[in-house]
Amino acid sequence: MKCHEVKIDNFLLPLREPLKDITREKLLKEPLERAIGVIYRPETELQSHYFFASLPHQFDEYIWFDETRAVEAITRGTTKDMPDTFPFGL
Repeated sequence: MKCHEVKIDNFLLPLREPLKDITREKLLKEPLERAIGVIYRPETELQSHYFFASLPHQFDEYIWFDETRAVEAITRGTTKDMPDTFPFGL
């Protein structure tokens, strides 16, 4: 998919019940996708790092953000008097 070329900052694309059947049909194709978090082994990269994926079979919706930024950590001063399990309260 070439979502950036749509020139929309962000959008939500329903995949289970799309607005048009042709959208689902085109997205049912199974291109190779690269796995995240795998141990890099160049000698088996294609077999161990890539898999065939079909968005409508994997997800209900596709969310696109054209531009993002990194999360900023909470500084220690902000959590000084909070329990170690903040914000989860476990």
